[in-house]
Amino acid sequence: MIITAYQTLEDRDNIDVIEMDGPFKCTRPDAWLGHGYYFWDTEMEWAIGWGVTSFNKKGMEFVIARCNLDLTNCFDLFGNVQHQNSLIDCIKVFKVSEHGRRLQEPTIPNLIEFLKRKGLFPYNSIRSYDNPKPVRLFYSSKKENFLFLNQRVQVCVINRISVLLRPFKVIYPEKYLY
Repeated sequence: MIITAYQTLEDRDNIDVIEMDGPFKCTRPDAWLGHGYYFWDTEMEWAIGWGVTSFNKKGMEFVIARCNLDLTNCFDLFGNVQHQNSLIDCIKVFKVSEHGRRLQEPTIPNLIEFLKRKGLFPYNSIRSYDNPKPVRLFYSSKKENFLFLNQRVQVCVINRISVLLRPFKVIYPEKYLY
């Protein structure tokens, strides 16, 4: 599967560097899918929202770069129920492992980084949603059953050479379009 993806970055007035050397890897301790290159899947408005929250509110400006990603070898926690079940099984095994017993509760980044270090994570990317405020549509009159739409989806690219399809082009804000 090929998707259009967006990366939100601080505007340092270095568009040429961004387009030549980007995307840029996130190694922050709170990287929720582990270390990697984070993108918003398909919806540029999510990238803009992240820029407003992460940069504008701190007095900084941001840019958004767009590219395509090849998710052929993706651990898809959004669209693949088998992958979701595999993650649940991994969490159960991790909890009883020596490494897992030292933690209060295993987190997704701890688990994924552990699997990568052990050579047990053969995927080039991870796709998941974080569900901040999806649209909820009820499909029964009792309002017990509903469908979530427009769930915010991110992709964490682990191996950018295998996943990133060039060009990586800054497209926002409009002043950088030329």
